[in-house]
Amino acid sequence: EMRKLWGVAYDRNKKAIEDNQEALQNLDNKLSKAQKEQLSLISRMNKDLDEVVVGFKKLAKESESASSRLSNEVSVLRSDQEIVSADFKERLNSQKKILESLKKDTQEYLERIAKFDLSIESINASRRQLNERIVELDKKINALQLKNSPSGL
Repeated sequence: EMRKLWGVAYDRNKKAIEDNQEALQNLDNKLSKAQKEQLSLISRMNKDLDEVVVGFKKLAKESESASSRLSNEVSVLRSDQEIVSADFKERLNSQKKILESLKKDTQEYLERIAKFDLSIESINASRRQLNERIVELDKKINALQLKNSPSGL
C-alpha cells in the first residue's frame, strides 16, 4: 500500500517537478541573458566613462595651460604697467618742473614788462616836456627873429 501511495504521489508530483525544472531552466536562461546584457552595458558604460575621463584630462591640461599663459600675460602686463607708471611719473615730475620754471620766468618777465612800462611812461613824459620846451623855444626864436628883422615881416 505504501508503494501505491508513493507511486500516486510520484505521479502527481512528477508533473509539478517537471514544470518547476522547466521554470527553473527558463529563469536560469533569463538570468544568464540579463547578466550578459548587464556585462555588455557595464562594458559600454566603462568605455564611455573612459572617454569622459580622457576628455576631462584633456580639458584639465588645456585649462592648466591657459591658466599658465594668462598668469604669464598678467605678469608681463603688470611689469609693463609698472614701467609705464614709472615713466609717466617721471614725465609728470619733469612737466611740473618745467611748469614751475615757466611760472617763475613768466613772473620775472611780467616784472620786467612793468619796469619797461614805467620807463616808457617816464621817457614819454620827458619827451613831451622836451617837445613843449622845443615848441616854446621855437616860438621865442620866431618872436626874436620878427623883432630883429628889418622888414617886420
